[in-house]
Amino acid sequence: MVHADGRLQEAATAFLNQANELLLPALAQEPTLSLAAILPARTAGTALPSQAPALGGCACGGHDEPGLSELDTRVIPHAIRHATIFGALEGLNPGKGILLIANHNPLPLLAQLEQRSAGKFDVTYVENGPELWKLSMVRN
Repeated sequence: MVHADGRLQEAATAFLNQANELLLPALAQEPTLSLAAILPARTAGTALPSQAPALGGCACGGHDEPGLSELDTRVIPHAIRHATIFGALEGLNPGKGILLIANHNPLPLLAQLEQRSAGKFDVTYVENGPELWKLSMVRN
């Protein structure tokens, strides 16, 4: 029984990983879809199971770090790269941003961002190739 449980857990994990690889890129390509809109709604003041309610945000403790958080896209698998970036951008509060690091000029990503969120982000090139691109992306 224990062996079967372990195999079932492995199969479920493999299924979820494959579903993420196939679904997240497709969802990221849809400009009219907000990932926040498809997540289950929570009633104000209710905590997730086995979690105490966080005061002033999530409970990670990194909310007041100065500067931009770095997001190095070179280490993100290609299949989920844009979905990961859009998820990070959607999670930003106004005035907060990321420093996007890429090994190419991310023009296709910027075009998608303009389609999905026109005017919501201030994007500035910090470094413009030829080996490395760095972009400041701050939520308005």
